[in-house]
Amino acid sequence: DTPDGKTVARVLEKQPLFSRQGVKDIRYIGRFPFVELYYTDPALPVSVKLSAFSPFIPHDARNSACPVIHFSFVISNLTNLPVQVSLMFSIENPFADRSEMRFICGRKAIVLKGVGPGGHNPS
Repeated sequence: DTPDGKTVARVLEKQPLFSRQGVKDIRYIGRFPFVELYYTDPALPVSVKLSAFSPFIPHDARNSACPVIHFSFVISNLTNLPVQVSLMFSIENPFADRSEMRFICGRKAIVLKGVGPGGHNPS
């Protein structure tokens, strides 16, 4: 909610999704295996930064190929008044038939489990 009590919702991409408007601009900074995305929109009373990385261990192809990604969001209030912010995340995993919430290294994580092609369990 904005300081004047209005609710503003944006999809963190430039194109609309499910009748929700996208943000005006996204700035990308990539430094393998890290990426930073800066989302801006004049209607939002906050700035949004996403930092993400996938584990990469030199000379260790097996562990570097794990289907894992870490997301970290930083939300900064651009006003002098309190604002309320919520984030929603959605991801499709065609092999997942269940998920669970776990704490890994002190952080909340969603673990997707399921059976892949040929009965292989990717989790």
